[in-house]
Amino acid sequence: MFSISRRASSPVVRSIAVVLALGSVALVATGCGTPFKTQEQLTLTAPASAEKLIVENNIGDVTIRADAQAKEVSAVITKIGRGATLKEAEKALAELEVTLAMDDTGALRATVDHPRATSFRQHEVVWAITTPPTTEVRVTTDIGDATVNGIHKDVAIKTDIGDARVSCDPAASSAVTISTGVGDVHVSDARGLTAKTDVGDIHASAGGPIQLDSDVGDVVLHLKPATSERVRIESDVGDVCLYLDPGQQGKLTATTDVGSVRVALDGVTMREFRHRDHFAVAQLGESATPSIDIFTDVGDVTIKSQPADTPATKPATALSAVR
Repeated sequence: MFSISRRASSPVVRSIAVVLALGSVALVATGCGTPFKTQEQLTLTAPASAEKLIVENNIGDVTIRADAQAKEVSAVITKIGRGATLKEAEKALAELEVTLAMDDTGALRATVDHPRATSFRQHEVVWAITTPPTTEVRVTTDIGDATVNGIHKDVAIKTDIGDARVSCDPAASSAVTISTGVGDVHVSDARGLTAKTDVGDIHASAGGPIQLDSDVGDVVLHLKPATSERVRIESDVGDVCLYLDPGQQGKLTATTDVGSVRVALDGVTMREFRHRDHFAVAQLGESATPSIDIFTDVGDVTIKSQPADTPATKPATALSAVR
C-alpha cells in the first residue's frame, strides 16, 4: 500500500467535485422530468465569403464538415423541445430561435436564443454545418459534442460537458485549441495543438507546438515527424503514452510522482540517457531542441517508437540495450 501525496490527491478531490457538479447539470439537461419530446428541422444558408465561422450553442451537438465544392455555408438545424407534457414540449420548441448571419466583424455567426431550462421544459439544438475548408472555425457549447472535419484553417472548441473531435486536412497547417470540462479529446493531423480537459482522455496526432493537459485522464500523442517546436504533456491522474518518429530530435524529460517511466525507442540514438523508475532524461539525436517534457502526478509514462500503421506490438526493448 502507498499513500498518495497531498500534491497528487488534490487534483483527485477537485475532479470528483467537477464530476458531481457537472453531473447534476447533465441530469437536468437530459430532461428526467420532461418525458415528452417534439422537434423540427430547418436549413439556413449564408454566403461562403466569411473567413471565420463562430458557433455558439447551449445544449446540443455541433458537427462541422468542410467541402471544397461548397458555394455557400449550409446549416441543417434540428430544434428539440422537451416537456413534462406534450403541450410543454411544443412550447419549448416554439421558444427556440436560431440564426445564421454575418456580424459587424465580418464573421459568420450561428447562434441560438436559448431560454433558461426549467423542471418542466427543456431545449436542445443540433447543428450540422457544411462550409468551405478555408474557413476558420470557433465552437462554444455548454453541453454537447463538437466535431470538426477537414478544415484547413485554425479550429477552436470550448465545451463544458462533451467530447471534442477534430480531423484536420494532413496537407494543411491547422492549429487546434480545445478546452473541455468533462469530455474526451480526439485530434488528428494538427499543426499546433493546445488541449485541456478537467476529466477526460486526450488522443492526438500532431506537430508542435503542443501543450496537452488533463486533470484526470490518459493522454496519448503521436508526434508528427521532425517536430521542431516545444512539446509539453501534463496529467494529474492518468497514464501518458508518447509515440516518436525515429528521426525526432530534442531534449526529452519524463517524470511521474506515483508510477513508472518506460522507454522503448527502436532506432533512436539517445545521448546523455539517464533513467530511474520515476524519471527519464535524454537527448534525442544531435540536437537538444526542441524540449519534449512529460509530467504526471499519478500514472505511468510510456515512450515508444512510432508504429508504421498500427500501434507497436513488439515487446519493450530493455533499457540496457538503448544507446
